[in-house]
Amino acid sequence: MLYGIDVSKHNGTVDWKKVKSAGKDFAFIRLGWAGYDGRIEANGGLDPMFHANVKGALDAGLNLGVYVYSYAKTPTAAIVAAKETLELVKPYQLTYPIAFDIEDSMYQSMGKAINTEIAKAFLSTVEEARYYGILYTYKNFAESYLDMNQLSRFDLWIAQYGSKCTYQGKYGIWQYAGNDGRCAGVSGACDLNIAYKDYAQIIKSAQLNRLGSITCEDYDKLLEQYDALHADFQKLQVDYEELARLHDAQTDKLNQIISDIEALVKKYRA
Repeated sequence: MLYGIDVSKHNGTVDWKKVKSAGKDFAFIRLGWAGYDGRIEANGGLDPMFHANVKGALDAGLNLGVYVYSYAKTPTAAIVAAKETLELVKPYQLTYPIAFDIEDSMYQSMGKAINTEIAKAFLSTVEEARYYGILYTYKNFAESYLDMNQLSRFDLWIAQYGSKCTYQGKYGIWQYAGNDGRCAGVSGACDLNIAYKDYAQIIKSAQLNRLGSITCEDYDKLLEQYDALHADFQKLQVDYEELARLHDAQTDKLNQIISDIEALVKKYRA
C-alpha cells in the first residue's frame, strides 16, 4: 500500500518537503473545476494554487496526479474538459492518473445513464491521449448515480471516510479521511488516501502520461533535426566528391585526401 494526500486552494500553501518527510508517496492536485460547457480557464475554474502545488510536489519528489471537479452537463462538455486538462498538464511529468471527480449534487437529478456517459467521455478522451485516467467519487454516488458496470474498465478512486471501505466493487485508491485528516506540511484538514496499486510503476512501464514515449511534438523536432543533418550530409558529400576529383585516388596523394577530410570533419563539428 502507498499513502498520499490530495489538496486544492482550500489547503493554502503546502510545505511539500514536510509532506514527503511524513512518508507520503503521492499527491493529487486539484487542477480546477469544469463548467457546464466543460471549459475550465474560461469559466474561472483553474485552481489558483494548481501550478504552485504541482511544482512544489514534484520538487519534493512526490508522485503526482491531478483531478478535475466536474459540472459538465453533457458528454461533449466532458470531452472539452478532458482536452483542456491535457493541455494544462502537458508541461509536467505526471506519474499518477488524471482523475475525473463526479460527485456534485446536480448529477443526482440527471440520471445514471447521462452521468455514466459524461464520466466515460472524459476518461476515454484522457486514455486516447495515452494518459492514465481514474474515476473519483464517493461510495453512495457510485452506487446510486452511476452505472459502474459501464465504467468497469476505468480504475476507481473511492471516497468513504472511516476505518473500513465497504464498497463492494473494485477500486484502486481509497480516500479514507477528509475533515479529520491531518498531514505534516498542510495546515488544517487534509484528505488522506491509500493506493493499492503502484500507479507510478504501471504508468512508467506502459509509457503513459508522456513518460518515455515520443510525442507528436518530439517527433516534429526529430524531423527538423533530421532535415538539418541530411542537408549537412549532402554538402559534405559534395565536398568529398570535389576532393576526390582534385586528388586522384590512384596516386600517392591518399594521405592528402585523408588530411583534407579530417579538416572537413572538424569544420562540421565546430
